[in-house]
Amino acid sequence: MRTHILEAVPVLQAAKAGDSEQLTKAQAAWHTNGRQIAAFLHTANPRSWPLGMMRTMMNRHLALTTQEAAARIQGRWAADVAAYDRVHTEILSMSHMLTSGIIRRFPNRF
Repeated sequence: MRTHILEAVPVLQAAKAGDSEQLTKAQAAWHTNGRQIAAFLHTANPRSWPLGMMRTMMNRHLALTTQEAAARIQGRWAADVAAYDRVHTEILSMSHMLTSGIIRRFPNRF
């Protein structure tokens, strides 16, 4: 997860600098890391976290986070707030899906 957060830094730096070539490279690395996280979660709990579902979740997360960052960098404050709200809702959905999977995997502990 630390790598995932750190992978966002070059994305934001390239976006802020307006460097489309570096932005493309940074986003590719970020998405590669997202696929790795999806695969890790699937491997940890394949019945509750199918690989396709995990990939979709990570792609949606990265897309929404990118939309929020772009709005902020461009100074589109209303769009920034709306994007933040979408990210917030999506993060809550992710946490519910992951928590539910943990409970299904270890029902005797809850």
